[in-house]
Amino acid sequence: TTSPTNRWLKAGLGCGFMPRESLSQVALPRGSAMNSSRRLTGFSPAVRNRIKVRAGTEGDYTRCEFCGQYNQYVQLHHRRARGMGSTRRTETNTAANGVALCMADHAWCEDFRADALKLGWLVPQHRDPSAVPVLLHDGWWLLSDTGEKYSVPEPAGGKVA
Repeated sequence: TTSPTNRWLKAGLGCGFMPRESLSQVALPRGSAMNSSRRLTGFSPAVRNRIKVRAGTEGDYTRCEFCGQYNQYVQLHHRRARGMGSTRRTETNTAANGVALCMADHAWCEDFRADALKLGWLVPQHRDPSAVPVLLHDGWWLLSDTGEKYSVPEPAGGKVA
């Protein structure tokens, strides 16, 4: 069967950084981002749904867990990064490791990593995301793998150690 990516390439659709006519000449190595043989990584559809339900939805809009605003285009952020080439650690793709963020707040987390770490938006590789509190728009919480959240007191100094 033809993957959506291959159909996209065969249709000759441009992608902004490469002229449309050049796409047909691109050889995609096995395992590349646009090759259909790539191992799928990331949150499963069930986990994606748990994260969005926890965040709150209204129709097609999901609440950003950082700023609290509803947005049609939220992104699911891994608190503990998958790393280059992803990971096989099962807790990486759980609801406790994911938060729904608007694009601006997701960019903030990536650009200001030291601050995001203090607020629990990023989790060190050696820590379990379900044991690290995170500052959401409505207070400090521990996130569970089932999509629940549990209120916790503000950490000492207002930041995660």
